[in-house]
Amino acid sequence: MEARGSLAEMKKFLGTAKLTNLIRDRTRKLEPKRRNQCEGVNGQPPHTPTADEKPLGFSHNPWRSRLAILQDCLIKYREGGDPITSETIYYIPDLDCFEQEFIEAHLPWENSGKILCKRCDREWTATGRAPENGATPELMPPAIADQTSGTATGCPAVETQTNIQQLTVELIHQRLTNAEVLAGVRKVFPGRASMNTVAWYRSHLIHDRSTRFDKLRAGRIPPASAR
Repeated sequence: MEARGSLAEMKKFLGTAKLTNLIRDRTRKLEPKRRNQCEGVNGQPPHTPTADEKPLGFSHNPWRSRLAILQDCLIKYREGGDPITSETIYYIPDLDCFEQEFIEAHLPWENSGKILCKRCDREWTATGRAPENGATPELMPPAIADQTSGTATGCPAVETQTNIQQLTVELIHQRLTNAEVLAGVRKVFPGRASMNTVAWYRSHLIHDRSTRFDKLRAGRIPPASAR
């Protein structure tokens, strides 16, 4: 089977149901799902979902959604060599092969998302939508907010807990390099992060035994290498 159309048409044809069902089928045997465990987000430990939090399902990282992965996979199928616009046409000669490429773009699964309950899924999605919801400099770690105010202190205050903090910690635990973490944070919060902030969080997640970082680690130890 083949498919041809614009990005909007491809998203409507593939992204709304077909690929959603494909992801659901391929992730149903992942270890957390088999153990009926929500992996938790933003420093929360894994837990068994309550009746109100079911069903468990695979949730994409808020900084790289299912449709964003679809868009990346479509690039090589565009017709012509002109810059990509909303009018660009894509042609997929073999949908079975494309679906396999789409799945491979998620691997390893732990780098693409998590098995989450409904409550954690909503919280994680809200993290990715923070800029749309009117995030302000007061919601940022001081080191980041101070870059705009001109009064840098060099490190975030202990009591500050923010969406940027949550996103940075989650990306570090995805075993990404500091550069990859920074790129991921800036996709959600453009211009609101620095390499020094990422390095600061990585160092404290590894070495700081305070209550704050014990909660953020939630039993996980991030890789020391920032490459």
